[in-house]
Amino acid sequence: MNPRRLLSMMWPILALTLAACGGSGSSGFDIANENAAIERALETRECVGFENLIVCPADAVAPAHGPEHVDTNLDPTGSVSCEQRSPGGRCNFMLAFAPVGFPPDTIFRVASRRSDPGAPWAIGVEPVRSGFGSAPSYEVQVELDVPVGDAPGPGVSVQFAVLAFIEPRAPLPTEVERLVVSGADYAFVTAPLTAETQPR
Repeated sequence: MNPRRLLSMMWPILALTLAACGGSGSSGFDIANENAAIERALETRECVGFENLIVCPADAVAPAHGPEHVDTNLDPTGSVSCEQRSPGGRCNFMLAFAPVGFPPDTIFRVASRRSDPGAPWAIGVEPVRSGFGSAPSYEVQVELDVPVGDAPGPGVSVQFAVLAFIEPRAPLPTEVERLVVSGADYAFVTAPLTAETQPR
């Protein structure tokens, strides 16, 4: 079994062990659901294990967990400028990211959703690799699919996750209710960002 997959499977066992030793909520193991795991990872800037998924904050190094991390071209305190094809229709933008510390055959995908705990995650197409060797980089056009008449604008938040599949399954899903269902080993999640549309 892949060591990273084994590590992700050991997280729940470790959580129970720490709880038996009197661990508090600050240990990060009182995670009730995936959204709570995402919030904890973003708040602590550390990776959190949830079922078979390791949830990490994007654009942050978590040396206590391991060398794996993902840097993006997103400003965590800013907004996303999204080009809209038609009023109330989909809008898209180019997301770039650079993974570090992964095996060379790791597969990456970008998932996106509106910042609503009940919103599903849409998993995009295969990103284009623009770097090689030990420091690859990727670009992918992300589409935000929103209801007609309710296009993203100031005050509407979106969230992204770079998924890493160490042992990818085929075919990969295009939409999931929870990231853990995707089969990914890691999810590097961004903080919610304000989406601002620009007419095409």
